[in-house]
Amino acid sequence: MTHTTIREHKGDYGIDGSFHKVSARGQAIGVAVQAAILAVWSAISLARGKRLTAALTGASSLGIAASAALYIYATKAGKFEVWNGIFDDLQLHGDETVLDMGCGRGAVLLAAAKRLPTGRAIGVDLWQADQTDNSPSATLANAKLENVAD
Repeated sequence: MTHTTIREHKGDYGIDGSFHKVSARGQAIGVAVQAAILAVWSAISLARGKRLTAALTGASSLGIAASAALYIYATKAGKFEVWNGIFDDLQLHGDETVLDMGCGRGAVLLAAAKRLPTGRAIGVDLWQADQTDNSPSATLANAKLENVAD
């Protein structure tokens, strides 16, 4: 198994966050609307010669957009890089048993399983609907996609 194979992931691990009251789509729309309003306010302020207001609202708009982009990166890709670094540091031999308590959809569990060709990765969770489709079937589907279902 090469490093490249270990670092790839094919499963659907959802978006980290709580969506009980407002859906992920609703939250994304809210953030986008806030950034857009601030950008428009910035442009209007600049046109009226209010440079300080334009700078502050423009910077706020960019800050919101940058925070949203960083969040999306962290939840979709960045967490895998962090966990791969942790697993690299552990220098697993491949025959260990790893227990992931609170495995959710299996991002960490399956990253470990890929490094254990003769070992075992065991995931435990309550699988409450705290993330998009957080369920045993989603975890098992991801295990199949990652070729570690056994």
